[in-house]
Amino acid sequence: MCRQVEGVALVKGGNPAAREAAGQFIEFLRSAAAQQALQTTIWVFPVKVGAPRVAVMQQHAVELATFDTFATPPTEQQARAWVRRWTRTALK
Repeated sequence: MCRQVEGVALVKGGNPAAREAAGQFIEFLRSAAAQQALQTTIWVFPVKVGAPRVAVMQQHAVELATFDTFATPPTEQQARAWVRRWTRTALK
């Protein structure tokens, strides 16, 4: 198992007019409501320490204490194969 990490950030050089809205969106993603909803829409653990887990995550999702890392980076051919396999699986 590998740990997938999701992230959100403001980027330097982004649209200054959108900066306030972008900041508000980031704060929304950190909110309790969003942390709860994301657990059953994109099936991820909450990012906030101590955030409650929804029942289905408590019953069926095990958060790993350790996870694998790549000893060597994947080759371009392996990466393409993984993306093809993931796409087939995700688009079923």
